[in-house]
Formats: sequence, C-alpha cells, structure tokens
Amino acid sequence: MGVLESSTAVYPGLSERLEVTGTGGTVIVEAGEIKVRELKDEKGETSPYGGKIQATGDGSTSPAAAANPADISYIGHREQLRDVLRAIESGGTPAIDGREARKPLEIILAVYQSARTGRDVALPLAVG
Repeated sequence: MGVLESSTAVYPGLSERLEVTGTGGTVIVEAGEIKVRELKDEKGETSPYGGKIQATGDGSTSPAAAANPADISYIGHREQLRDVLRAIESGGTPAIDGREARKPLEIILAVYQSARTGRDVALPLAVG
C-alpha cells in the first residue's frame, strides 16, 4: 500500500520532487537527487510516528521518545488559529475557510468509506 501525489499548484521555481511512501518505506527525490531514503528493511520496525522501536531490558519493545506525538511542533496550528482570529476581528476570510477545509476532509472520508466497503467512492460525497 502506498501514496502517490502530484500537483501543479506548488510555488513556482521550486525543483521537481518525487516522493514515494508506502508500508515499506519512503524515498524522496528532489532535482534528480535522492534526499531521503528510509526503508523498513534497512531501518527496522518503527512506531506509528516514525520513531525507532527500542528493545527494553526484558526483551520487549517500546517506541523511542521521538515517537511521542507531543514532540510534534504546535507552531502550524498556532498560526492557523491566528489567521482565523484575524479574519473574525477584521470581518475578512481566513486563508482556509470552511469550503476549502471540507475538500481534504471529504477525501479522507471517501478513503475510509472505500476501505469499509471495498468499493470505489465518487466525489463529491453524497450529503445525507
């Protein structure tokens, strides 16, 4: 299983980037050069957040500290909330409004529905 994403809506002037991610690892190529190569067969098992799983004294395993979701930066969320508050105070529109936020949510819900039913799901999702 893997993810393949392509876009023509990226900032102009950046070099091409190919990122292939799957259950066996991730490889990122930028401007024809491999920048990231993390393969399960080479790295071993990881926790859901990518941290190495470390052996404990009793032979069991536990995720490393980097696997802690609390280690993920809050800055992106803070800036998004600031943008929403600025929009409310000024009567403007935030960079990501409800209509735009619904688009990725709809894709995620379609993926879940497809996984549950084993069938293709057409977008937009039927309301109801």
